Amino acid sequence: MVLMLIPNESVYAFMHEAEPRAVSKALRHRVVLCSPLPLFSVLAIVRRAIENFQLEKRSGEILRCLDAFREEWDTFTVDWHSPRRTPGPGRSHPRLQLRQARATRTRSIATRRGYRRPN
Repeated sequence: MVLMLIPNESVYAFMHEAEPRAVSKALRHRVVLCSPLPLFSVLAIVRRAIENFQLEKRSGEILRCLDAFREEWDTFTVDWHSPRRTPGPGRSHPRLQLRQARATRTRSIATRRGYRRPN
């Protein structure tokens, strides 16, 4: 789509009077004719559309991060509530298991999203 500025209101009005189908012809060729008065309105609409697109893109990324976190949380809770939580011969202490599970899940989330844990 192309925005064509007609820099004078009188010329724009004359175009409409002399050739009433000029606007529809231009639109068929994906050209929007615009005079100075509605120019700011058209630009505001374009700006708002771009902002909405960017917001939608960021929202999608946030939702993907939340889904990844939920999956890792579910895996963590399954690991935490598994029978190996009980200490016994050849099994580590529950606190050590918690640290290991937390480290594994943290690495997995960081790897999945490409983030590194700050030191």
